[in-house]
Amino acid sequence: MPFSSRRPSRRSEAASASASSSSSVHSGPSENNISAMGPVEASSDTPLLAAAANQVEHAVSRGQNLTRIARSYGVTVEAIVEANGLRDANSLAIGQMLIIPITGAAGDTDWAEEESSSAPLTSPRPKARPEGLGESADASASYTVRRGDRLADIARDQGVDLQDLIEVNRIRNANRLSVGQVLTIPGRANAPAASQADVVSAEALASGPTSSPDNVDQAVVARMVDRILGHRMLRRIANENPRARSLITAILNQAAASGERNVARVAYMLATAHHETGFGMENFKRSESMVEDHNPTRRRGGEISATNHVTGRRSTGSTQAEFEEDYWDDAYGGRLGNRKGTTDAMNFRGRGVVQITGRVNYEKLTKRLNEQGFTYTYGGVEWGKDQPIDLVSNPEHVNQVEDLAAKILVVGSSEGLFTGRELSDYIGGGRKDYYNARSVINGDKKKNGEGIAWQARHYEAMLSEWDRVNKPVSNS
Repeated sequence: MPFSSRRPSRRSEAASASASSSSSVHSGPSENNISAMGPVEASSDTPLLAAAANQVEHAVSRGQNLTRIARSYGVTVEAIVEANGLRDANSLAIGQMLIIPITGAAGDTDWAEEESSSAPLTSPRPKARPEGLGESADASASYTVRRGDRLADIARDQGVDLQDLIEVNRIRNANRLSVGQVLTIPGRANAPAASQADVVSAEALASGPTSSPDNVDQAVVARMVDRILGHRMLRRIANENPRARSLITAILNQAAASGERNVARVAYMLATAHHETGFGMENFKRSESMVEDHNPTRRRGGEISATNHVTGRRSTGSTQAEFEEDYWDDAYGGRLGNRKGTTDAMNFRGRGVVQITGRVNYEKLTKRLNEQGFTYTYGGVEWGKDQPIDLVSNPEHVNQVEDLAAKILVVGSSEGLFTGRELSDYIGGGRKDYYNARSVINGDKKKNGEGIAWQARHYEAMLSEWDRVNKPVSNS
């Protein structure tokens, strides 16, 4: 069941049958979308993320308008309207994310300048630490800016997220630092101590089901996973979902092993897995992790019934098995290669981190994974080696084997196996269109595109070490 994005710019609604029929993967949630992040927590003047070196993102809170927001950042309303392509400056939604173009009063630079008598470049420190940025005030350290320092370099060298460094220091312009300026270096919530991060993550990798490709630097992967799970965006997932670490690790491993060098594309893969399943988060107990769920049932007079979340019709049955067959056959029977009146629709409903749906897609991925020579171990069998991969006969492998679920996400997104659109159609070659990239996965970008794009920008900032994830090639 997909997780909704944090930004409620559009009302959650059930997926229509027409939307489902035009897509290769599941798009519509049962009941309402469930937010993985909880309610929006944003002040009127605290940026949440550095969208670029001279931009910050702002979450709209109750009672705000563009005039008030522009004044708090010292920019014009027109600049915000232009940066966000807003059609109606008077219509804002609570939680909507806005790009704020920040410019320095004396011109932007990429390096630390000598201290002058001009106004300080940071706002006064807040009385309390922003939630989710560290364990306590005692966990923070400080850093004195030197000539030639860049904020991104400081964040990387100190092992913290750039957006956390910006937020805890209330930095308005990430391009301008002053020599002698003292920065607070925040701790990382929900993450192991820096000196133990690699050891803990290595143990988790060794004991878990996730494989470690030979050409991937697992220490780098482990640090990025720790950074991701320590971010406030994943607080609920990190605390309640035991599969999150191994699934995120598997996605990064498979993306790196595939040779993916574009960090924005990897960020979008993570945002997709977050939206679709919350990295295996179970919101309800009606089905297992990473398997599409049906709506709640009612029992009356010996009959089990529920409103179908795809068609809106009532599905019924005298037994649970009969109800399940009727429910899923109504949802997907006769479409996506599923044979009407059989168990196809139930077997091939949404599974895995990308919720692949329909017999035709299980057949397509079976063929492609065998062609690529991909292997995974399940039930004492090395599939792809001891026996050919067969997702049609073993659809449960998609949701139970994390390496397989991750591989499907990576190869399907990269090669356009889901909808015919590839991630490189929207991201790469100087283009980064996170909103329209939803078309790679599903046809519901008007409903979910903005929220997933918002998540992708956060994941991109957390993958600052992606260019170091592959081990250097030995010449020996």
